[in-house]
Amino acid sequence: MLLFLPFVAFADEGYVHGENHCYYFNSPKGWVLDNVSGKNQGMPMVSYPKSSSWAKAITVIYSHNADFVPGAKTPQEKIKGQIDRVLEDFRTSGAGPDLQARFVRTVKSMSGAKGEIWKFSGDKWGNLELVAYFAGPHTVNFFVMSSRDPKDFERSAPALLEFASSYRKANDCVPCENTTTSCGGQSEARR
Repeated sequence: MLLFLPFVAFADEGYVHGENHCYYFNSPKGWVLDNVSGKNQGMPMVSYPKSSSWAKAITVIYSHNADFVPGAKTPQEKIKGQIDRVLEDFRTSGAGPDLQARFVRTVKSMSGAKGEIWKFSGDKWGNLELVAYFAGPHTVNFFVMSSRDPKDFERSAPALLEFASSYRKANDCVPCENTTTSCGGQSEARR
């Protein structure tokens, strides 16, 4: 029976990599890193409380990245370009005209990387998102905490800050099958 269950990595450290990006992070205490459950949704690495699952958790966190918007030069322009792109994509896909993004604060990871925290609210489904953005060498790398419940959103915010504080851009990512660390890739998300 166990042979038919997908393998989900339960690691403390993970990374996401692709052709033009590589970054490491640690899972917050009490949260699971999972490089399998979000694969069909295009998410190379997802996280949720250990007492739950990707499908059942009220609040989840996932990591992803995006190419810089054309013309963006500074880290702030690269991050703001991604935020504007997300707002446009969500509004176009039916999230409603009230969707908004608000700058919360700057953040600095233990490795010295500087990023920004933004809060998204006002979609027609009542979701709340807190996002930590970092401008990497070639992509904007980010952690998204998404919740359907305001109280759980507030309770879970420290977990997103733990992800952000552990962010480390790198250039030493190896293919997922050659590591014991939980790994998620753009075109592959296997262990």
